[in-house]
Amino acid sequence: FEPIGNDYSPFTGSYDGDGYEIYGLTLSYCPVCPDYSNVGLFGRVEGARIANMRLTDVTSGGSHNIGGLVGYNAQGEIINCLVTGNISGNRNVGGLVGWNAGSVENSFSEGDVSGNESVGGLVGKNNKGKISNSYSSASVSGENYAGGLAGDNDLNSIITTSYAIGKVTGRLGIGGLVGYNDATIEYSYWDRETTRQDDGVGQGSPDGTTSLTTSQMTGISAKENMTGFDFNKLWLLTVEYPALYWETVYALDPNSSETENLPASFELRQNYPNPFNPSTKIRYTVPHQTHVRLEVYNATGQQVATLVNESKSAGSYEATFDATGLSSGIYLYRLNTLSFVQSRHMMLVK
Repeated sequence: FEPIGNDYSPFTGSYDGDGYEIYGLTLSYCPVCPDYSNVGLFGRVEGARIANMRLTDVTSGGSHNIGGLVGYNAQGEIINCLVTGNISGNRNVGGLVGWNAGSVENSFSEGDVSGNESVGGLVGKNNKGKISNSYSSASVSGENYAGGLAGDNDLNSIITTSYAIGKVTGRLGIGGLVGYNDATIEYSYWDRETTRQDDGVGQGSPDGTTSLTTSQMTGISAKENMTGFDFNKLWLLTVEYPALYWETVYALDPNSSETENLPASFELRQNYPNPFNPSTKIRYTVPHQTHVRLEVYNATGQQVATLVNESKSAGSYEATFDATGLSSGIYLYRLNTLSFVQSRHMMLVK
């Protein structure tokens, strides 16, 4: 990508080929192409995988198939990505993807999304595509078929285990979750208070959508009400709405106004010794009584141990991880409470 000041020009070509991967880019950019289609950081993606992208302060606009990350996702895979910014266009406009004919997983969008037809907080038009374990808090404004998550879910598409909470406004086919649906929706939710929409689907079939209040979708209540969500491996309970495990969510301390900083009262320390064989100690602190989980994962993301899973009062604690029987390598350990999560790495050398 060629920088222009602090901005980046859009890539309006195509990335093709099975197994091609675009991974781990963090940037701000400003692709505004009012007379063009397939506009985003990537104009068109086909048969490629885009993972771990962090796009902030985005300003993107164009004619149709306009997305903060991808204009037209043709059989590509988008996973663990986020976009914050303002996206606008005419048709098929989404905070993350304009037209999705591939998969969008474990991703979310924030900001403002506006357009004329098929406008969604995350995806404008989901056509032969799949959206799973994703959410949007973007404010959505569209004339026809506007939804908090997707503008149009059509033609053998599926939306599953996802939610929307941003305000949605428009004229025809306006829904808290989806503007128009003629495909499958399951285990997906919208906040009828923040979206200001009584219906999850503006037009078409509302099957698989569930209306909830803010209090039902936040804190521990989310686990009780958002059926289908995996709160052990994919979704994290916080004092606010559920977050994805890969997010930097240290800020979800209810007493902190600095939502991007690690609360000083929680701490997960580096294990000692490190490297280790076969055991090591992990210290952590909690500022008030809360339920604590301390887990260990291997390099492929498989959970290999649960060291703590109980309520703890305020104080400092130490847990021992015994890796007898495990192979040498890098392991991740994660401290998870209702309002805090942090992970660190450690190395087992035998």
